[in-house]
Amino acid sequence: MIFIKKGTKWLAAGLGAVVLICGGSFFYQKQHFNRNIEINGVKVGGMSVAKATQKLKTTKLNNNVYLGEKLLVKGSDSTNSTNAVSQEKVQEIFDKQFSLFPSSRSYDYQAKGDSDYSYRKNELRAAVKRELERLNVSRTAPKDAYAELKNGSVHVINAKKGNQYDVNKIMQEYDKQFSDNQIKLTTAYTQPISADSK
Repeated sequence: MIFIKKGTKWLAAGLGAVVLICGGSFFYQKQHFNRNIEINGVKVGGMSVAKATQKLKTTKLNNNVYLGEKLLVKGSDSTNSTNAVSQEKVQEIFDKQFSLFPSSRSYDYQAKGDSDYSYRKNELRAAVKRELERLNVSRTAPKDAYAELKNGSVHVINAKKGNQYDVNKIMQEYDKQFSDNQIKLTTAYTQPISADSK
């Protein structure tokens, strides 16, 4: 009988500890971002909405543009634009990423800031496009597949890949990233018309 009473006390104490830990974890989760969360490339993991908003307002935008890991255009440091995202937008992102238990999944949420981003939309965008076009001059253009009539029969000549950048595709990605803290573009190449193309 004594053993049952002691076991019950241990069970009650154990349940109490579990409830306390779960309650504390839930309270923490209701107040803080999960640890691997970024907003526009700025790490806000473990922060409250207010602290994340403040960090976004004080983080100066890096105007260097990368293509893969290589610096494509060194942007001007003269602009003092920051990624001033409103607290309401940060709260919306917080609500999206919320989970009952801590999550280690990585997310980089995009939110348009209150800055007008005029330098990035105009001068920097034009500089990136010019640099891609300049680099393409010394790169090999792809050759489309084509049909050829020879000795009374049609032969299909296969396409040849080149290494010219797909400027339009890269610039579309730029337009999606212009409000990010740092712009890192994925390399894309112009593709030829293949032999099985309609």
